[in-house]
Amino acid sequence: TPYTRIKTTLTFPDNYPSHPLIANIDQDAVVPPGLKKKLEKELNSLASEKSAKSSEQQFDQVCAVWQHLVSFVDDNLFVPCWKELRKCVDLIQNQNSITTTKLTTA
Repeated sequence: TPYTRIKTTLTFPDNYPSHPLIANIDQDAVVPPGLKKKLEKELNSLASEKSAKSSEQQFDQVCAVWQHLVSFVDDNLFVPCWKELRKCVDLIQNQNSITTTKLTTA
């Protein structure tokens, strides 16, 4: 969908492919800080694994990173609405807090 987008920058070090590429996720309205950190860790780890493999597999870094990112977006349908989910959780917690307060004062 037009709302599910994650802007990624791939940086290729001088010794690529024997050194892993670096994936950076841009934080924006779709990508909260925690998701940015999680995705960067996963993508960079995947690139490191591929760079440590045989010379033929070292060149698979871009493909592996891209496939993982696309798969993540396709499989996690709540990525575009994380703010709404957070508001729902906060609302429920707030409601539980009010209910608990009413029960203890009654």
